[in-house]
Amino acid sequence: MAPQLLSSCNFKSLFDSVETFLFECNGTLFSPYFSFDSDPQGKNVVFVTNNSVKSRRQYAEKFQSFGVPSVTQEDGEKRAQWKSNSLFEHDKSVGAVVV
Repeated sequence: MAPQLLSSCNFKSLFDSVETFLFECNGTLFSPYFSFDSDPQGKNVVFVTNNSVKSRRQYAEKFQSFGVPSVTQEDGEKRAQWKSNSLFEHDKSVGAVVV
């Protein structure tokens, strides 16, 4: 299937086909172009950042200031366990990575 531009016509089918959404915080969510108005409707939503300047508490407060009280500082305690010198095999169930 050839790539398609996202439009109001094909958004619902894309949204319905995705189980988990990852959002990068700095420069994406915390930009003037992003709105928290939509409801994830039972989807898994993960917020990530590579910015170590702010604490988990500060990020939780920022989400709360945007009207998203469900994000707490305890959410930031989830950590991935990386093995040294390991390669990652492509997960065929991942349909897209958007940067």
